[in-house]
Amino acid sequence: MRKRTLTIGNVSIECEYYDQRNGFGHKAELFVFGGLVDTARCQYDNRTWERFPYDSVAKKLIRETKKLNEAKKQAFLSAVAGL
Repeated sequence: MRKRTLTIGNVSIECEYYDQRNGFGHKAELFVFGGLVDTARCQYDNRTWERFPYDSVAKKLIRETKKLNEAKKQAFLSAVAGL
């Protein structure tokens, strides 16, 4: 799985995998009304164990963004926990 999208209303989080020289990484992008408003990255040196692909990077983006209110953050954290 190289890309995953989670959408609630007019807000979407797109997560994707990328290769790098010494391992790999995950990138999450936050879109509101289709426009990019925030990003987060997690880089790994070797295999990681997450509940599902992109778990860590999605949670990092949700927790750190200033573009979502607390209610929207909680909705996304609950959606991520349900995956």
